This record gives sequence, C-alpha cells and structure tokens, in this order.
Amino acid sequence: MEQIIIALTGGIAIYLTQQSNDKFKRYACIFGLLGQPFWIHTTLVNEQWGMFALTVFYTFAWLLGVKNNWIKKKQRTIYKPGGVLHSIVWIR
Repeated sequence: MEQIIIALTGGIAIYLTQQSNDKFKRYACIFGLLGQPFWIHTTLVNEQWGMFALTVFYTFAWLLGVKNNWIKKKQRTIYKPGGVLHSIVWIR
C-alpha cells in the first residue's frame, strides 16, 4: 500500500510541477509532502540510509514550496498604459 501512495503522490507532484498554469503548479508541493511520511517510513524500515537522507532533502524542498506558494506574499506591480506605475498589489 505504501508503494501505491508513494507512486500516486509523487507522480501527481511531478506532473503539477510542469503545468504552465501557476494555480495548478502551486499544488505540487502539497502532493509532494503528502508522500513524504511514506517515503520516510519505507526507507527507515528497510534501512536504506542513502534514500533516507535524500528523503529528508526532498521534504525540506517541498516545505520550501509550501512557504513560497502558500505562505509568502508576492508583490505584483500594475502599470497603466504608457508604462506609468499605477499600484502595487500583494497577492498569495
């Protein structure tokens, strides 16, 4: 069962990273993180220490994605026709 969950969450995460629509792309880190507990458990039980170290790295990378796509506010500058600064809008 763990391998099925790892394959599904990993496959969906990778697929989402390649989407041109940022609204879909931002979900990649969520699916990536959902699979991490299963990766950690599998690598620990099977004593795959190199894979465990890689799993820890992936976990931090997916967490960075959560920070950048879900927590951190982004600044967007909106210009009027003619290139004059109109306003700055904070978005998530």
